[in-house]
Amino acid sequence: MKRIRVPEYAVRNARKGLEQRKQYPESKRPVLSVKEANEKDIHSGVTTARTLIANDYISREMAERIYDYLNRNQADGERSLVARLVWGGEESRRFQKYLKRKVPTR
Repeated sequence: MKRIRVPEYAVRNARKGLEQRKQYPESKRPVLSVKEANEKDIHSGVTTARTLIANDYISREMAERIYDYLNRNQADGERSLVARLVWGGEESRRFQKYLKRKVPTR
């Protein structure tokens, strides 16, 4: 299985997103916690951020999941920005464009 290198800027964004997420009261935090995501049977942005931070490479499946999320999440606002950050994204969509090149089926 092809593995895709995680750029340092995506790691920085993920760290920044987790830090910004902590600034919100627990009941109003952007990005579902791991527990909340598991209850809904979806992938958590917190898990994604931790994966990006801890690994130099991600699987193609993970890259596709991240690309799909960043492609869907185009909303404006501070909470949406935090959500995009934990998935490694940023306003310029640099990580999204990188993943599109690495996963050409997208």
